[in-house]
Amino acid sequence: MEVKLKQIKLAKVITLIILLLIITITFLMFLWWSKRSGQEARLELVQLKRLVEIEKLKTGDYAMALDNLFVESGKHKDTINKYKSSKDSFCLERSINNNKYCIDLANSENLGSCEDSGLCNFEDVKTQYSLTIDIDGKGTILPGRGEHIYYKGQTVTISAIPDPGYEFVKWIGACNGTNPCSVTMDEERTVKAIFLTIGDSYGGGKVASIEDGYILIAAPIDNSDGYQWGCYGQSVFSGTSQRNGQINTTKIINFHDGWASPWNTLDDAGTGDCSLSNNGEVAAKLCSNYRSGEYSDWYLPSIKELEVLYANRSLIGEFVDSHYWSSTEESGHNAWLLNFKNGDQYYYFKPYFYHVRCVRRH
Repeated sequence: MEVKLKQIKLAKVITLIILLLIITITFLMFLWWSKRSGQEARLELVQLKRLVEIEKLKTGDYAMALDNLFVESGKHKDTINKYKSSKDSFCLERSINNNKYCIDLANSENLGSCEDSGLCNFEDVKTQYSLTIDIDGKGTILPGRGEHIYYKGQTVTISAIPDPGYEFVKWIGACNGTNPCSVTMDEERTVKAIFLTIGDSYGGGKVASIEDGYILIAAPIDNSDGYQWGCYGQSVFSGTSQRNGQINTTKIINFHDGWASPWNTLDDAGTGDCSLSNNGEVAAKLCSNYRSGEYSDWYLPSIKELEVLYANRSLIGEFVDSHYWSSTEESGHNAWLLNFKNGDQYYYFKPYFYHVRCVRRH
């Protein structure tokens, strides 16, 4: 009986030892598996970081690379879900303009910061700036009107697309140069795109044309219903241009301001200089002295610029069916004018009184 009891006790001890061994082996295997899983996760993360770098080389933009890898295409979804289920924050690191950013896989953030993931060992970067986008005129602007929030150091590309019949003219604010433009978000930014069409109120008058790299703007109404071109029998030095009224206006004013003879009455024989009522105030000087709002660079249009005004007269408005002086000279006796009743062009005596509509370039 005593021997049997000893055998039972021995069996219990052996069983207990076996249980302890099983528990120990199981625990060691769990530790080994956990360590291996962690190593595998880190290896997968390293591979993901490499893929982001490769994608960035393709796109040229870090945020876009993250979108392509993790949002739009759905690549590596299983790996990301695995990280999410662990409720840990795993981040992909990238330096932009000396500020470090990363994607938080656990929280599915496209572009954010990582505080204490154990993988991103850098200070939390939370600086964000607003980009306010607006338009004048009719058109579309991307990424859209309104306020947008970006992280410090991000570069934003903005595109302006005019509606039919309109043209993109220029940027106002943080953008400059060509379309599209790029804005670096290192502070709060504002951008406006200007779209114009013929007849719009702009630059102190009405848009007459948008071409040749500038906007031709006409005064909103006639500047005079009767003004002289200049002195009869006296030719402006170096002639005048058919296309550039700015140059013409300067030449005409300089010539008449420097004319030493008195302002005599034009006699029946066609001799003399200018009529007494002119008093030196020729049509070119009328335009040069004109002010509309903040703008003072008005001039008498050339004959070709006057053609543009006639072609778009219904959109510009306020013209009459009469003759308008151009700044283009034909000879010492005559200068070119345009009949806004039918579009005819011809030259006539400089001292005669005709309508004047001033223009400027913007």
